[in-house]
Amino acid sequence: MAPDGERWQALSQFFPHLLVALSNAAGPDRVLANLDRLIVHMDYPLGFLHYLARNPRTVEILVTLFAGSQFLTEILLRNPAYFERLVETRRMATTRSAEELYLEAQDCIGAWRTSSEKLDALRRFQSWELLRIGACDLLNLYDLPVVTRQLSNLADSLVRACLKIAMVACGAGPDDLTVLAMGKLGGRELNYSSDIDLLFLCNQDPVLSQKVGEHLIDSLTRVTDEGFLYRVDMRLRPWERWGRWYPRGKASWPTWRSTPVPGKSRPCSRRGW
Repeated sequence: MAPDGERWQALSQFFPHLLVALSNAAGPDRVLANLDRLIVHMDYPLGFLHYLARNPRTVEILVTLFAGSQFLTEILLRNPAYFERLVETRRMATTRSAEELYLEAQDCIGAWRTSSEKLDALRRFQSWELLRIGACDLLNLYDLPVVTRQLSNLADSLVRACLKIAMVACGAGPDDLTVLAMGKLGGRELNYSSDIDLLFLCNQDPVLSQKVGEHLIDSLTRVTDEGFLYRVDMRLRPWERWGRWYPRGKASWPTWRSTPVPGKSRPCSRRGW
């Protein structure tokens, strides 16, 4: 930091709170470097420093975040406007159902016209939700089962939103393709770095269904300036990336993608859209 006179005064007011928070933090140098970067990214750095001086709990939240996860820190640094929501811990800690997240995702993309714009809006939505869930995890507002359910609900909502975009883009209807979640997503046990395992059921036209499926996978995995949504590895089948498609009823199993999980026999280990 290279503060002027006003910033020195503001820094001196919140510095005691910072020292207390740093005394229990891992990697204090990293914390200070990230705090410096956040101040630079703020529209009104001086006002931000005064806010920190008046709110020691906020200093604790930032130090916990900066010390606990560089991944989550980078989300905040790229989106400093998230700070205002981040410090509303009671509201942030409210758990969200998959349906609530899906409806909010639909609101986020409603103002955009093209598929690319909608997908970037979904990536921004995902970034905030990952920051929200991760911060609640680091601040001990969520226990592990709640964290994994919240991450699973988020993935559920984003797969549904991307499937709807793919169907519109391909001229398909809601009955043309069924998508089942397998593995950790199907069992509601997703973690921060999990791939998502999907099984596609062809309901009508195999050609159209494959087109929708390809569009869905591309939407989930494509990397843009806003990042990407999820990794979906399609090469684990004996047929590798692509298999033959059959309308439902023509074969015992569709042959696009299936990842059975040994020992996962509970009814909750599969989820569909």
